[in-house]
Amino acid sequence: LPPVDGVRNGKCEYGLEILITLAYLVYWTGVSIDKACGILAFFTGLELSKSQADSLLSQLATDWQVEYDAIAELIASAAVLYVDETGWKVGKRSCYTWIFSTLATVLYKCGVGRGKAVLTEVLGEQFGGIGVTDSAYQSQFTEHQLCGAHFLRKAIALSLRNPENGQYKRFLKSLFATSKRGNPSFKKNLLLFQPLHSLLRDLLHRTVEIRDQSSAGRDFEQPRVEIILLG
Repeated sequence: LPPVDGVRNGKCEYGLEILITLAYLVYWTGVSIDKACGILAFFTGLELSKSQADSLLSQLATDWQVEYDAIAELIASAAVLYVDETGWKVGKRSCYTWIFSTLATVLYKCGVGRGKAVLTEVLGEQFGGIGVTDSAYQSQFTEHQLCGAHFLRKAIALSLRNPENGQYKRFLKSLFATSKRGNPSFKKNLLLFQPLHSLLRDLLHRTVEIRDQSSAGRDFEQPRVEIILLG
């Protein structure tokens, strides 16, 4: 039979579903090989020894190494690249998953550290395109763009913490308008939240009326709270 990319064709006696499930348990959830074998036995009745499981994982890594390297080459030569990482604990050890994405390609690196060594391994010493990240790793890119979501959240936080500052308000509104113009689906998504937006506005108005009625005749000043409603 002709070979099929990504599928075991040699002497492996188990299907690809078993290999992927085993790899998910060990490398993504972080359980030991012994526990992964126990989970498979419990849910599927399949009895795997530790040596069999280790051999299956090695086979899968060998099969997909060529494809993984090809994706990594595409990522390293991208014109615009989005990079982020997130972490979790496996016992006392901190592990991170990195995502490198373009409009057409996504590469994951799981169970690694958070340092620049991961970026260097994937992108080389200096990435020639535009890197889009949060405030970290800017020096790794020839050109850098701050992630729009991070930027917008920081602008919202500044406005909420300093409600009396008109400059922050104007900046947030201009940033919001820019995001609206640059994203074709933004207006459509905004319409989906319009009923919630109206409900929240009515609730705030009723809250203000109740507060004004309850404070009538009092000679002390009520604390002022300002909430910015966008749109």
